[in-house]
Amino acid sequence: MIKTVKFQKLLDEDVKIYHGDNHNTKRIDIKMMMQQNANNQEGIGIYFSDDISTAEHYGSNVISIDISKKNFVESRDLANLHISKQKLILLLKAMTKIDKDEMFYYMSDYTTLIGPDDITNSTYLKVVDMILDNEVRNLQIELARIIGVKSFVKLWNKIIKIDGTYHRNGSDIWYAVINPEYNLNK
Repeated sequence: MIKTVKFQKLLDEDVKIYHGDNHNTKRIDIKMMMQQNANNQEGIGIYFSDDISTAEHYGSNVISIDISKKNFVESRDLANLHISKQKLILLLKAMTKIDKDEMFYYMSDYTTLIGPDDITNSTYLKVVDMILDNEVRNLQIELARIIGVKSFVKLWNKIIKIDGTYHRNGSDIWYAVINPEYNLNK
């Protein structure tokens, strides 16, 4: 019981995280979250570290944000641990409104469809049952490629409401912040 309480306290605590670059970043820019040559290893977002010296290694312009760890999930966890079927169905339906043809091609990889007009509620449920077994980071990347990072990030923050992912890398914890509403500190 004591170990569970201590672990939960670690998840709930606020932490300051740092991002270093040489671009004089003033805000979290969605366009920078999934560039062609970027490393999205831990999911979609702008990457931060809990160690300021790691951020300084990436650039002389170091910014920070204060986050609550409870709004972040382990990037390598299965999506079904953090995202409900209902929310993921809502996300897929919203993505279909943006690009019905691309969603048809995506969903036809998981179920038999003849055309975009064949997408039904049961189609969404079948697809969601299969894709919730992906790691959170891979699910984000897969879905962002369908409708573009800008549209995806807006829908993710509106429907899923997880501010980002994290993963321990040696002694550092890497955070991929997908919520652009955070205020940056110099």
